[in-house]
Amino acid sequence: MKFTSGPGATRWYPPAGPGRRRLLASLLTVLVLLGTLFAVYRADAGAVKATGLAARLVLRPANAAGQRAEQRQFDLIRDELAAQVPPDHAIYLEHLNDPTGLWQQRLAEFAAMARLQLVGDPALADYAVTLVPDPSAPQGLRLVARKLR
Repeated sequence: MKFTSGPGATRWYPPAGPGRRRLLASLLTVLVLLGTLFAVYRADAGAVKATGLAARLVLRPANAAGQRAEQRQFDLIRDELAAQVPPDHAIYLEHLNDPTGLWQQRLAEFAAMARLQLVGDPALADYAVTLVPDPSAPQGLRLVARKLR
């Protein structure tokens, strides 16, 4: 005997009435709103940070000179990398005396900007790239790219 309809049929869940539908719609609306707010927050975090940095540069000129010098150094190293290594080649970063990891990160970014592939094995690289102190360089640091193959 089947109990698929009628007074003797059993239900596995209660029917979704108008109150339950309203509750589900409200919960979904709240979740979408929270997700949207989180996405906007994450997207704006970089803009807020950049605006704060620009304001500090304007309001505290004493600190601005050091930050501008560092930015000039980044620009020069990025230009040297682009000039010494042609695009679409693999590079290996060797002997970076960088305890903070700043130059490791920056050179990886500069390589991506110059369409270079960063590899962890020198056998796979076309060029080996390193930074050497050079008092005659404009910012005291020079990039040296050595062709491996």
